[in-house]
Amino acid sequence: MNILHVNFSDSEGGAAQAVLRIHKLLLKKKINSKMLVCEKKDKNDHIIVPSSRFEIAKINLKKKISRNLGFFFKTQNKNTHSINLIPSGLHRKINKLNPEWVNLHWIGNEMISIKEISKIRSKIIWTLHDMWPLCGAEHYTFDERFIDGYKKDNRPNYERKFDLNKFVWNTKVKYFNKVEKIICTSDWMYKKAKKSFLFKDKYIELIPLTIDKDSWKPFDKNYSKKLLGIEKNQKVILFGADNFLKNSRKGFQYFCNAIKILEQKSKINYKVLLFGEDIKTSGFSIENYKNLGYVNDEHTLKLIYSAADVTVIPSILESFGLVALEAIHCGSPCVVFNQTGLTSLIEHKKNGYISDYKSNESLAEGILWCLEHFVNSEDKIREFAINKFDQDIFIKNYLNFLKR
Repeated sequence: MNILHVNFSDSEGGAAQAVLRIHKLLLKKKINSKMLVCEKKDKNDHIIVPSSRFEIAKINLKKKISRNLGFFFKTQNKNTHSINLIPSGLHRKINKLNPEWVNLHWIGNEMISIKEISKIRSKIIWTLHDMWPLCGAEHYTFDERFIDGYKKDNRPNYERKFDLNKFVWNTKVKYFNKVEKIICTSDWMYKKAKKSFLFKDKYIELIPLTIDKDSWKPFDKNYSKKLLGIEKNQKVILFGADNFLKNSRKGFQYFCNAIKILEQKSKINYKVLLFGEDIKTSGFSIENYKNLGYVNDEHTLKLIYSAADVTVIPSILESFGLVALEAIHCGSPCVVFNQTGLTSLIEHKKNGYISDYKSNESLAEGILWCLEHFVNSEDKIREFAINKFDQDIFIKNYLNFLKR
């Protein structure tokens, strides 16, 4: 079997990390796998990247255009938007490689146009890392136009000017017929895909992401805390997400509110540990914290998760959640909101706590419950993760779905 994974990057963002892990796992299992990306950092020879100055300049230009869509329309939905209308020529490179399967992943930043997807000669499977393939230009949304169709009478009142989402969605309706199969990584995403106008009649399978259990395992907790400059007797409450101050979808405000409630209800000696953002704002509301900023290497991440007595992931829109997958493999219980893809990773009071959706109080209760009930439970939580997200199970399900 010959598989080509198409993703904008091999390193930046959760989707990139997930795709790279899948690609390397397939190679390890002697499956012919390649990646096609626009930005490459990994030294893997099986990862193909544009090399000419012209191609690189075109990628950078399209990336700038995709991040400045405010000229065309106005919206209060601050999640990423991608139009994928600008020709890239990438379909010609894909057809020249001639894989049996093309596995599309995250193709934002105008990586390949919607129309060009219909020109790919290989069979196409799409792994959904967010809602963009189902929607218009939005990567995440609370409204249900992706179910009913993008009509004039169901446009949300927080959008104005040209209906860019409707235009992009209509383009997808015209050119997405070539997409044969859909992989959803969580039950939440699976339900969205099954209800969507674009994909409801496709072959859809639920296959959670996986991780290398031999690589992702905890360090000693006291050792980890010492290296991070945290007192041995302090309970570490961890929060980590890319650009969490700007990206409201990650729920950082709920986390701050929950910490305030926790301070009122409990006398726990704690330290809040943060990563994923350089905090440079006077409006920051947590006092007893340590911020590690942007963390790019896996060794440091494992150290952080190992130090955590609980990891809090209060995303209000999330298709899966790699932070949760990494955390539980390092023995840290996770507190998450219900009605998100994170509930496919966390089982209530078994390896974490599922809080009521958007409830500050329930989130605080979950943090306190985990701190009280998951003492010296690293091995138990890790074993739960290993059994549920085993790499052999993933490969079996993935290849069987392709062969069906």
